[in-house]
Amino acid sequence: TVVPSVVFIIAEKNARATFFESHDGVAPETLLATPETTFIIDESAFIRHIKTVNQSSKTYHLGLINSFQEKDSRLSSTSITYSAQITRHQINANLNDENIDTEFYGLAVPENGQLVDHDLTIEHSHPNCRSWEFFRGVLIEKTKSAFRGKIHVHEGAHGTDAKQTNQSLLLSDDADAFSRPQLEIYADDVKCTHGA
Repeated sequence: TVVPSVVFIIAEKNARATFFESHDGVAPETLLATPETTFIIDESAFIRHIKTVNQSSKTYHLGLINSFQEKDSRLSSTSITYSAQITRHQINANLNDENIDTEFYGLAVPENGQLVDHDLTIEHSHPNCRSWEFFRGVLIEKTKSAFRGKIHVHEGAHGTDAKQTNQSLLLSDDADAFSRPQLEIYADDVKCTHGA
């Protein structure tokens, strides 16, 4: 069974909102969940987004988050994954003007050999923008986590300040954590760091 869902959140100029996205349930049969959430955030608006995944071991959760931000806007998005056979969070962030803040946080606490995968791309295409990625995992009993974070600083995006951190705590010898931070920088006068 395939369960698609598409949500658009449009924040107009100076808007403030918090959006909770929850994926829960026990599936008696194999289930493919494909939620897509898109944020369009206008000038000086602020969106806080919290997503939780707590689904059955028969569920494959392939989620997509897209964000498009305008001048002086801010997005703070947190993904917390408890349970699903495979969970993938694909995140694409587009910083479309100057002085934008975007933050992505993630926590993975899988069980019973499950896999949680975070895949992020942040496009810094204008000057003086800031991004922060901070992802953690607590892994036991053959569970796995994967992290790929790409920060793409375009030509002319001077003053970019981008930070990326991935930390995993392995509580058994058969747990695995894979980390692949990436920086692609085509501008001068930037501060970009990553650590795993």
